[in-house]
Amino acid sequence: MADSTIQILNTIEQVVCTLAGHQDKVIGLAFSRNSANSTSVLVSLSADAQLCVWKTEKWAKRQSRLGLLQPDQTTACAGDLRVQFHNNQRHVLVVGKSQLAVYDTLNVDRPLIEISSGSFENDGVKLLEHLAELYY
Repeated sequence: MADSTIQILNTIEQVVCTLAGHQDKVIGLAFSRNSANSTSVLVSLSADAQLCVWKTEKWAKRQSRLGLLQPDQTTACAGDLRVQFHNNQRHVLVVGKSQLAVYDTLNVDRPLIEISSGSFENDGVKLLEHLAELYY
């Protein structure tokens, strides 16, 4: 959509509700599945790196935070930021052109991991060790 809202449709493509809460254009959506670690949520990401977590039961916003990752300022392209759930269906990965962050959808106040391109280049071994500690 060209605006900062998300429309939830039913199976016959009627709008069930409109989720409002972003200040900029919504550029990414990721649904989790119910699992032992979490309930089903929708995570949305806007062009200004705002991350919102929505409860899917009643389509209410659970949490929101303005992200630290920013699109590449030279291109300002919406495709610069992406969002994706981890297999555990609780952690979400937000990736920018030269940065990444992992958030827990139960508390998005601060990232579990935040890495810039310098971290990849200067200390890739520590990065891999930290990711291994978190997920294995």
